[in-house]
Amino acid sequence: MNNITLKLDKFNTKKELHGYLKKKLKFPDYYGENLDALFDCLTDISTDTAVDIRYDAENEFQKTVLKVFSDAVSQNTHLAIIKTKVNKKKPE
Repeated sequence: MNNITLKLDKFNTKKELHGYLKKKLKFPDYYGENLDALFDCLTDISTDTAVDIRYDAENEFQKTVLKVFSDAVSQNTHLAIIKTKVNKKKPE
């Protein structure tokens, strides 16, 4: 089984986040770096894979990415996720 930890909370832009996902999940060069391509690549995973996803609970895009992972899990029995909320403290 592959175990992967994703720290989505470290990224502020979609481009950075998709580049990170491509590298960490070893997606092919043709990965389109968008949510549809993410879903397609996640549902293509054929080796049992557990992904611990750490995300900023205040970041809407990261929550959307998490939803894509959840949707992919419902379609791919080789994929499992663990969701970990990270509450970033905003400067006062």
